[in-house]
Amino acid sequence: MKTCKLKSAFTPTPIYIVAARFKKPVAVLTGFQNTQSRRKLVWGFTLVEMLICLAIVGIVLTAVAIAFDACVANYEANKGISDSVIKANQALSRITADLRCATAVDTNSEPNNQCAMITAEGKDITYLFNQSEGKLYLVENATSTPHSHILCENVSLVRFDRTTDAEDPNKVTSVQITLTVGTGNSARNFCSAVTIRRNL
Repeated sequence: MKTCKLKSAFTPTPIYIVAARFKKPVAVLTGFQNTQSRRKLVWGFTLVEMLICLAIVGIVLTAVAIAFDACVANYEANKGISDSVIKANQALSRITADLRCATAVDTNSEPNNQCAMITAEGKDITYLFNQSEGKLYLVENATSTPHSHILCENVSLVRFDRTTDAEDPNKVTSVQITLTVGTGNSARNFCSAVTIRRNL
């Protein structure tokens, strides 16, 4: 058996001894490196895995889009109700102020969705609720052509319940106002009782 002569300062390794025995050290090492390279190329995503990932991403993006659309619709609905509530508060404050200082209030209680009065400044006005439109109007009657101003929208109910003087039925002493904004679960109710100071 032919032995391989090694240099005196060289410490042989098992791989080199095996390679030297078969006289093909380069071929053995090259084959080992090629095997490692092939193993590295095996790792990756197949076409099926990529299609599954794309399907999952599509489902997630669709769910996010639906949730975002629902949030936008909910925000717009709440914003409309919030604006109506703010305008209803302003309208109720204005009606209360005008009634408290009014010089005369119409005693006619039918229909109870409107209230006519003469303000402290001498203006002939009427607060009128149009149920078909869902709007509360301020109508100026003193002019030749009455002008209407929208005070509040999205209104479902307005009532003016008058209380007259026991001695003088033509004199209104107080008015109770009920105002409802919105419908269903989003409805907001407002109530106010006004005593007419000039009729006390």
